[in-house]
Amino acid sequence: MKKSEFYFFHKDEYYKVVFCFFELTKKATFSKFENFSEKVCKQLEIEKE
Repeated sequence: MKKSEFYFFHKDEYYKVVFCFFELTKKATFSKFENFSEKVCKQLEIEKE
């Protein structure tokens, strides 16, 4: 097994774990993300003025 293949395998497994975790916490994470994106948008609007 080459180092790159090993790396990609682990990256894939890592994403699976992250995805499963995200699925479990989606509702909480999504609401937090919405709040965060709203804050960022407001901040950008303030900077535009």
